[in-house]
Amino acid sequence: MDPVFAVSSHVPVLRALLATTEGMTGRHVARAAEVNHQTCANRLARLTALGIVTRPIAGRAQLFHLNRGSPLIHDLLVPLFSCE
Repeated sequence: MDPVFAVSSHVPVLRALLATTEGMTGRHVARAAEVNHQTCANRLARLTALGIVTRPIAGRAQLFHLNRGSPLIHDLLVPLFSCE
C-alpha cells in the first residue's frame, strides 16, 4: 500500500477513476483530478505498473480504468472513498 499512498497526487487520480466505470483518457483524468497533465500521466503509469489501473487501447485513445478486480480497489479503496 505504501506505493499507492506515498505520492499525494495518486489520491485525486484514483478518486477520478472511481467516479466512472467507462474509462477515461489521461487528459480527462487530469482535468477531473485537477492535476497537471504530465503529473497525471506519470501517476497513471505508476498505478498501471502496480496493477491498480488498467489501460486498454480504444482506437487511438488509451482509456484508463480502475482494476476493480483488485482486492486493494474492491476491499479497501472503494469503501474508504465512500466514507468521504
